[in-house]
Parts: sequence; structure tokens; C-alpha cells
Amino acid sequence: MKILIIGAGAIGTWLAGLLSLKNRVWILGRKQSFVAINRDGVEINGEFISKPKALVDIRKLNEDPELVIFAVKAYDTKRASNVIASHICNSTSLLTLQNGLGNEESIGEKFGISKVIGGTTTYGITYEAPGRVIHRGYGLTLVGRMDGKITSKLKEVSSVLNRAGIKTKITTNIRREKWLKAIVNAAINPLTALNGCKNGDLLDGGSLENLLESTCIECKGVANAYGIELSRDPLELTKEIVRGTARNYSSMLQSIRAGKRTEIDFINGHFVRVGKELGVSTPINEELVVKIKGMEQRLKL
Repeated sequence: MKILIIGAGAIGTWLAGLLSLKNRVWILGRKQSFVAINRDGVEINGEFISKPKALVDIRKLNEDPELVIFAVKAYDTKRASNVIASHICNSTSLLTLQNGLGNEESIGEKFGISKVIGGTTTYGITYEAPGRVIHRGYGLTLVGRMDGKITSKLKEVSSVLNRAGIKTKITTNIRREKWLKAIVNAAINPLTALNGCKNGDLLDGGSLENLLESTCIECKGVANAYGIELSRDPLELTKEIVRGTARNYSSMLQSIRAGKRTEIDFINGHFVRVGKELGVSTPINEELVVKIKGMEQRLKL
């Protein structure tokens, strides 16, 4: 399959390395990633994996991809959609494996929601340097259309991911799964970013774990009020993911350490906005948003 990955961060680089073993893969990223990947390829856990074609200018792509994977930060989704618009044809599918809520809708506004495949992944990947990532936690990737239909293209995308060694399952309710994953992210990401700790440190049996639990409960209340029937208990899942990615640094902490803006507005901020619309109190999420934004301001992000 011809695949274009947008974003050469942790997830994007990891995907490019694995998928290019059996597919034609291009990865669109910044100049440093363009240079490193074209020169040295992708390394996962210190081992050379493959050498996808890196791009820094979409105009250098002389073919239309069959699949585009969005691996950029949520605040870059609209910009990325505009950048690749000229290369999207009738047969192109668009998969988002981004954090936060609203990415599918944003992409759908540009290209039509029927072309969009939503996705979540619980794999723990840490960005080390351009073209180099560390895989610290195995997980599961879920993919599905927003209308719940299981199409031949959806099956093909799932198969491509599985053949690359990325454990993937199809769901008929990706919206529910996105909300569930957003609760997980809302609990793990800001707490690790504010405390500069690995995921596993959150299960400390004390104040951090208590705050993790309270955040999950508050987010679950918003989801329930919004009419989302969660497939499982989010607190149980959050702790399961924390244990499975115990040695990993969250994407939000990685962003802070790299001097980059976080996705707090699309994770905890989303729960705050929906809570206000529905009359559900969200004091914990509001405080986490304020603290992360304060950290961003101090770092001038």
C-alpha cells in the first residue's frame, strides 16, 4: 500500500519504520527529520528498522497515497489537512491516530467524514531524536469509521497495520473508544508533565494515584452526560495502561521537554468545554489546564 504519514514525532516515526517494511511509505516532517531519516533510516530501540522516504515539502510527492495517517499534534490537524489536500483522491483513506477529541471531525470537514478512519493506540513510544524512537510499552490499536460501518477499505487498513506488527482490531464504535482513550490521556498526560515523571510513577499509592483516580471519575461524568456509553471502566483501563507503559514518558511530557506546545486544549480542555455546555462541574480538569498552560507560558511555548 502507498502510505503517507504526516508528522515525524514518536508515533509517526515508529509507524513509518514498521509500515515501510512491507509498504511504500513517505513521512512528512521537519527538516531535521527529513535529513536524519533519508540518511540513516528509522531506528527503534537502537536497531535499524527500515528506510522510508522522508519529505519536507509535500510538492516532492509525485504520487497520490492510498492511505494518509495523521500523526501530528491535534492543534496542527487543520493545517496538515490543507497541506496535503492536493494529494487526496477518491480512493484515499485518512486515518488519525492522534490524541484528543475532534480530530476526525476536523479532517471530515475538509475531505468528507466518509473518508475518515478514527483510531486509538495504547502503544508506548518515546521520541529520542530525529528518526530514532524507543518502544517501551506494547498495546492495542483500534480503528473504525465514524458511521460504524465495516468496509473493505477499513479491513485492508487494519490488515496492513497487523502485518507490520502493530496489533490492531476493528471497532464499530470508534467514537466511544476515542472518548475512553481521551479519559486515559486526561489522567496520565498532565500529571506526568507537571511532575516530570514516567507513567508508572503515577501508581504511587499516594497523592498522584489519588489525583489520577479523581481525574478519571470527573471525565467519566462528562462522558456519561454527553451520552457516551463507555465500553469499560476508564479508571481500570487507565491503570492497566499505566502499568503497561510504566517506563514510558507521556507525549505531553515529551512535548514540554522538547520545548513544544502541548495538546492540553484537546484533551482536558475538551472535557472542560463539554462540561460547561452540559452543566457538569470539572474543577480538576480546569486546574490541570491552568497549570499546564502556566508551564507553557513560563517556557514561552
